[in-house]
Amino acid sequence: MNSEIDFSEYSLDELYDSASSIDREKFPERAARIDALISEKENSLADKTAQPLMVRSEVKRFDRLAGALIDGAASAIASVPFWFFVEIDGSSGVSLWLALVSFLCGFLVFFILHGYLLLRYGQTIGKFVMGTRIENLDGSKASPAIVLFVRYLPMFVFSAIPFIGLLIAGIINPLMIFRDDRRCLHDHIAKTVVSYVRK
Repeated sequence: MNSEIDFSEYSLDELYDSASSIDREKFPERAARIDALISEKENSLADKTAQPLMVRSEVKRFDRLAGALIDGAASAIASVPFWFFVEIDGSSGVSLWLALVSFLCGFLVFFILHGYLLLRYGQTIGKFVMGTRIENLDGSKASPAIVLFVRYLPMFVFSAIPFIGLLIAGIINPLMIFRDDRRCLHDHIAKTVVSYVRK
């Protein structure tokens, strides 16, 4: 008595083994079924490899904007004491030293404000208020190193470059949220996406 085998549950490797070991003269229909399943699984695998996954942020644009505004306001307020200790000579313009100190202090202020939330939850203050967080493309929480040094640090570096850097960090980066995937430039650089926190 020959029981019917459900080859549809077999993996591709198991199907290869079955195709090489089956007696095709004795079980022609079974062999044909295995060959058809192999072809079907190979085509499916080829499609997945050829077409990259399109990851799209589920967060509404208004929620991302509100979170960014909250972060910007917090950073601006926290940076006020810094400018009391910096003397700017209007006649000489902005020196390289001042640009470097501003960059370092800006990143330090950012880390003091958001470091704990970023390291523990993948959130800034604004994202915490709006109930969103930074994730990898597979939905897992992005690592602190990726968030700080791949996602945010390049934007700080760009913003320190006169004109072109400000164009990239201040205009091009936020405007990319209006693309179909709702991901900004720093999301693409770090391969991250902003999603709502799952309860």
